[in-house]
Amino acid sequence: MADTTFLGIFPALKAVDNGDGTFSIAVTIPGMPPLTGMTAGELLVATSATTAAWQNTGVKLTAPDIQGVVTAAAALTLPAFAMGGALTMGNNRIQGGLVSSSWNLYGSTSAAGSGAVISIRGSDTANSIVISTPDAAKTASIARLVIGGNAGEAVVTWQNSRHSGLKLGAALTLDGKTFDAGAGSARIDTTGSLAGLTIVGSHADHGPQLQLTQDHTTPALNSVVGRAIWFGYDHDAGPALQVYAQLQVIHSNIVDTTEQATMYFYMMNAGAPDNLAMTLSGAGVLAPDHSILFGLSQDSALVANEVSLGGFDIGGARSLAISQENPVVVEAIGASDRTLPVRINGVNYKILLKA
Repeated sequence: MADTTFLGIFPALKAVDNGDGTFSIAVTIPGMPPLTGMTAGELLVATSATTAAWQNTGVKLTAPDIQGVVTAAAALTLPAFAMGGALTMGNNRIQGGLVSSSWNLYGSTSAAGSGAVISIRGSDTANSIVISTPDAAKTASIARLVIGGNAGEAVVTWQNSRHSGLKLGAALTLDGKTFDAGAGSARIDTTGSLAGLTIVGSHADHGPQLQLTQDHTTPALNSVVGRAIWFGYDHDAGPALQVYAQLQVIHSNIVDTTEQATMYFYMMNAGAPDNLAMTLSGAGVLAPDHSILFGLSQDSALVANEVSLGGFDIGGARSLAISQENPVVVEAIGASDRTLPVRINGVNYKILLKA
């Protein structure tokens, strides 16, 4: 049918032929922008098609009360708008238009430092998701979490952030990377008995390794290369944390080609935590602070090539074995000479010591 205008009423009604066997009913309102197939001032209000449709974007709605579902046959572009309630997505999504595009979710306005920002980006950008929060002055937005993309394993980067109360639900794989404690110390706390740090190695050639490295190219003389310290509380009425033992290695010679290390053994003694109990030089000189005492010795009659000296044994394989099972007994000969008992292969002898 041809377009037909029904006159005699205001606003005037017009039947619009849609060209597909359907028609629409329009209301003529003076001054209104034109719609497709209609003249200026006409407003589409109904259609004989199954679903009513607007003919162009020239219609302005003021405070409409939508009672059903709004659908669009093509992409719907919305200007900036304020929501008066919750946005329920259902099984739908919000998506960017292109692989090079991104969209941002702002916790406040888009001004820098005004609130948190979540930026979701297309595949043309290596960093797929970036979460930012304001700086201390609230004048800039600083990226805190960056999740990469375009890779089988995405790189997750925490930056300008500190973690609190982090709990692992599975093994943490370092993959040769480093824990950086800055100028402080990394610490592991445990409430278990004799529990702490365990290093397990599965290589067939050698077991695990504990490595202490002084990462400085010009170490000072007598500076500590590395040390291990054992702490514990003393038994005072007001217990205080004390050093009970420490093992440290120092640079005892820093001259090129003649460098030498010395190992220091410190042990708590008589309440003093810094008692130097023993040193071991790089040349193999063992220097106890007091004396060396061994356990029970074996009689030289039972071991070939073994000599006991005054109740102290000299073990086989040309090694010195000293025990505390018997004191050295020295026999006086005259005013100043002495004899020292010696036992070789079970036979007792005496060595004459001349003053």
